[in-house]
Amino acid sequence: IHALTNSRSHELWFQLEDFENEKRVAKYDNFAIGNAQDKYELITLGQYSGTAGDSFTTHRGEKFTTKDSHNDKDASNCAVQYTGAWWYKKCHASNLNGLYLGGE
Repeated sequence: IHALTNSRSHELWFQLEDFENEKRVAKYDNFAIGNAQDKYELITLGQYSGTAGDSFTTHRGEKFTTKDSHNDKDASNCAVQYTGAWWYKKCHASNLNGLYLGGE
């Protein structure tokens, strides 16, 4: 992703669908990821627009955490705890790589 986003500005667009087939979108107008040395830090997102709510901006500036590369600010490894790699802080407001669970 770094190689794709480091040379010019890119948008990031998520389309989410829940168990009731309701769709929501989240768009960020300037998306860039750092390189391997920077542990794929979420450098910028730009401005949010959409209908999904902005739960990704809080992860800006975070390094990418995987089960074997603990880069979040939590004592535990959030990628292990929440079953998926992500730009965790302590642990997440969003996690599109984790388990897809229904709410109550």
